[in-house]
Amino acid sequence: MSADDASRWDARYAEPGLPSPPERFFQAHAHRLPSSGRALDVAGGTGRNGLWLAGCGLSTSIVDVSRVGLDVAQRRAEERGLSVQTICLDLEESTPRGPWDVILVAWFLVRGPWEGLVSSLSIGGSLWVVHPTTRNTERHARPSARWLLEPGELDARARASGLEPLVSEEGWDEDGRHTARGIWRRR
Repeated sequence: MSADDASRWDARYAEPGLPSPPERFFQAHAHRLPSSGRALDVAGGTGRNGLWLAGCGLSTSIVDVSRVGLDVAQRRAEERGLSVQTICLDLEESTPRGPWDVILVAWFLVRGPWEGLVSSLSIGGSLWVVHPTTRNTERHARPSARWLLEPGELDARARASGLEPLVSEEGWDEDGRHTARGIWRRR
């Protein structure tokens, strides 16, 4: 990412708005979360998924390129009586130090930092991902295909990295987006 990308996200997160709820897929599989441990919300922005993780009792860090988004996440955590660590970092340049028991990635294309994230998982740790595929362009102009996964790519990438699938699915979600969704465990 460039400084322009950080500025663009800062401007977006500076706009007032209600907090978005956590990803439904993540909530539906909350029973798969460990009862304790370290969690990382990748490209977590204003913390919609990271705050959910913290509320589930995990020691949570939120990483994003936008300091403005992270400041919003920190404020929202304090308002809810939650504790989170925020890390302002360009994930294309480096990955936060693990080991992590849970890594969540929602709507962030992780091709570049993929190996760094997988290697930072603890043994038995799990990677949770929701991201649109190129089939999404059948109904939506954005995001463009450049920022989308190919059908089957997410599961193939996870398996090629030696991760064990716990849940892996693709299809049209409740919001009419074609997404790849999954949870994979490091053996």
